[in-house]
Amino acid sequence: MALASSLVVASPATADEVVGWGEERWIAEGDVEWTREAGQPPSGVELGANGTVVLREPKLEHGTIELEMMLSGQRAFAYVQFRCEGGTPGRAGGEEIYFRSHKTQAPDALQYTSAYPGGSNWQLYHGEGGTAAVDLPSDTWIPVRLRFRDRTLEVEVGRDDVADPAGPPALRAHLERPPAAGAVALRGFVPRGSGAAYAMRVRNLRISSEPPELEPAAPVAEVSGAVRRWRLSPAVAVAAEAPELLEAIPAGLAGGADEVVEARPDGLVVVLAHRDPPPDARRWAAVGEVDLVAQRAGRRRLDLGYSDAVSVFLDGELLFAADDSYSYDAPRRQGLVGLHQATLYLPLKPGRNRLRVLVADRFGGWALQARIEDREGLDVEP
Repeated sequence: MALASSLVVASPATADEVVGWGEERWIAEGDVEWTREAGQPPSGVELGANGTVVLREPKLEHGTIELEMMLSGQRAFAYVQFRCEGGTPGRAGGEEIYFRSHKTQAPDALQYTSAYPGGSNWQLYHGEGGTAAVDLPSDTWIPVRLRFRDRTLEVEVGRDDVADPAGPPALRAHLERPPAAGAVALRGFVPRGSGAAYAMRVRNLRISSEPPELEPAAPVAEVSGAVRRWRLSPAVAVAAEAPELLEAIPAGLAGGADEVVEARPDGLVVVLAHRDPPPDARRWAAVGEVDLVAQRAGRRRLDLGYSDAVSVFLDGELLFAADDSYSYDAPRRQGLVGLHQATLYLPLKPGRNRLRVLVADRFGGWALQARIEDREGLDVEP
């Protein structure tokens, strides 16, 4: 399919530039097709089942990305990535948004997520600041604009919103990762069984390195009683299936955890920010530990969020185990992380009680979140 032509610029982008296409400007991997009129330079790109292109230059810390995209309307995912680490497609962390082309106007048609070399974390971000309903008409050019500065991202979708940035954006997100200069990338993904002929077509890409004027996104709200510090173990590979994992801590993690990591104000620990999955592992796990020092015996309520699977041990005894990993069907399950996922009542003895939470992951976001609201006569020590 031929796309409308755009200016091809061979030199690295300056403050405001229409970006050209082709391997002179981009690193391509997977199912990538440069689109062009006969005898003309490339004027756009089509990303297929698993195609990625990474812009060689410039690296942006703050800036604006504008483009026109076309989606098929079939089940597929279209990504715009920025602040990407490194220059290898599909293996860099950073920040990203993506569109679920089959979910036009659904509450999660547009998704923000942080990404790390070990994977992305879409299951951690949902609702305000994480997902948004947008109109995604199929086989139609849809204008999109991303503006980002410091820890704020604004995304506008559709001709009216992009033409009038004074209106509210489709999505305003507090970015998970600290600002850092990184590459711009585009990625498409078509799952097996989908009828989509392509994931994403893009033309008329313009980028600017000028920091935009933005209303700061609201920071993560503090949650009363959230566990804010954990001792975190190394990561180990575990069996791809769950049964034995949910019954005992793997031998490689029996020695305990030493490094103290900080949770967000809402208690969420983005584990991929601290641990890379072991190479070639299909499933991996780590243990978070805290000591609960109680003045008296009694039960204390623990609210727990996790991804994907969790096992909770108190002084070595298994109290709870569950698997809430993503499942497309039978059962249909999103695996979204939140303190609603589990509530336990911990039988504490006077003195020191060791809480160990084993959390395993394989896809969509690795996380641990906990809250103990009743702190009377109780110290929580990492």
